[in-house]
Amino acid sequence: MSPHDARLRDRLLDLRDAGELVALVVAETDLAVYAASPTGSLALERAVGNFGEAASRLHSRHPGFEVQHPELEIGSAIKTRAVIVHNYDGIDRRLLWDTATCDVLRFTAQIETLLRELDGA
Repeated sequence: MSPHDARLRDRLLDLRDAGELVALVVAETDLAVYAASPTGSLALERAVGNFGEAASRLHSRHPGFEVQHPELEIGSAIKTRAVIVHNYDGIDRRLLWDTATCDVLRFTAQIETLLRELDGA
């Protein structure tokens, strides 16, 4: 594995780990409990924000990767993080829940596939 591939693999591992944290937070609740719980919403906001931060690092350190893998929608993850961090017009809890339970989990599975490919499995 080249040094470039090793660094890319590290960024993908960061992203996968952040996605797994989102999955853990989601697994501990459901939409109704999450929507009514200030601590639950903070945990999910933080986890999805961390996922967006990992996507941002991947984007900035491996700009060609995003062009090669448009299916990952890295830009969307980065934009979601910006909304969470800067709280533009408040956070739509239903939209964040849908993002976490659908988009982030799908994205994480895609990253896992890419990691297996990098590892030659």
